[in-house]
Amino acid sequence: MRDTPRPGSGGHRAAALASLVGAAAVLLPFVRLRPHRLAHGEALFLWQALPAAWAWGLGATWVLCAVSTRLWRRRRGLTALTALLAQLLVVAPVALAGIAATRLSAPGGLVRVSLAAGAWVMVLSGLSVTMASRRAFAPSAWWLVLPCLLGLAGLAQAGTLDDLSLVQEYALRRHRFWQEGVRHLLLSGTAVGCAALLGLPMGIAAHRRPALARLVFPLTNAVQTVPSLALFGMLMAPLALLASSAPWLRKSGFGGIGWAPALIALTLYALLPIVRNTYAGLQMVDVAVRQAGMGMGMTPLQLFCMLELPLALPAVVGGVRTAAVQAVGNTTVAALIGAGGWGTLVFQGLGQAAPDLVVLGTLPVILAAMGVDAMMASLQRWAVPPGVGGDYG
Repeated sequence: MRDTPRPGSGGHRAAALASLVGAAAVLLPFVRLRPHRLAHGEALFLWQALPAAWAWGLGATWVLCAVSTRLWRRRRGLTALTALLAQLLVVAPVALAGIAATRLSAPGGLVRVSLAAGAWVMVLSGLSVTMASRRAFAPSAWWLVLPCLLGLAGLAQAGTLDDLSLVQEYALRRHRFWQEGVRHLLLSGTAVGCAALLGLPMGIAAHRRPALARLVFPLTNAVQTVPSLALFGMLMAPLALLASSAPWLRKSGFGGIGWAPALIALTLYALLPIVRNTYAGLQMVDVAVRQAGMGMGMTPLQLFCMLELPLALPAVVGGVRTAAVQAVGNTTVAALIGAGGWGTLVFQGLGQAAPDLVVLGTLPVILAAMGVDAMMASLQRWAVPPGVGGDYG
């Protein structure tokens, strides 16, 4: 008799493909050597920057990872082992790039060494295999990624990465990097909080009154069609006029540029997933459940608080989860109107044609979005009532 596949085991195909892509990336340029931060520089392969045996060993490890992904469907322990192997393949390219940078750097740090396409593809492939194996093992098994984080932290602490151009850019802007990070997370978190306070009542009202739904959804959909820069521009003039007419608002930093238009625009962008998921979650509650509650003598308020809302809560949290991840990314663009955040580093790097500075602003946004998604996924799984199924990984 054929075994029933375990939920989530289908990810082995994507993991195997990612492993093969990582193996092929060994043949791509591994690091780029620049005489200074603005030069295009020269691309070097892994066997040019380091001993050739290291390139063979890295490629063989990728092939081993691809083979292990084909076997995990039958052995749960092998899935966890594959995740650990994939994390080694995330840390190894970064470590090798740091060692290569130390070997290639000239005295005085006049030469810049950056990660090239091969190193980045291997890192992304390793992360893809890690995420696929985590979901196959258990959607909540985020502890599987701890070795990767500890490995990267250990490399940074040991000074192995100090000669990489990306780390040098960070060292020059350490204080500003964290300052802009606090602004980025505070602005995006406040926007999602405001959107939740507005969106939840709107979704509930749209569920109660279908005529209101025909008004709410076109408006929230229309906001999503407006490009972020256009929406920022539309808000600048009226907010500047409002600030000029109210001195107390101007003293608080409220104006046509800065945090005010960014907060309003990000809140508007976050409304649609929250409103739609709240509405959809309440709509999915079975009519028989409501009738059973009414038969037990529940009041409309009790029916909503004790039956409808708990059953709809996973979908509601899912809407907040989507809005939170979107807000972290959209806040990057808010730097163009003086709102701050990691986007400041991104646009500064674009203006100076400094790719490592662009990466320095982009990487924390990606990691923050992944962290927010992981936390909200855990909250979404917690919100599922006992006996109700669903995959919220």
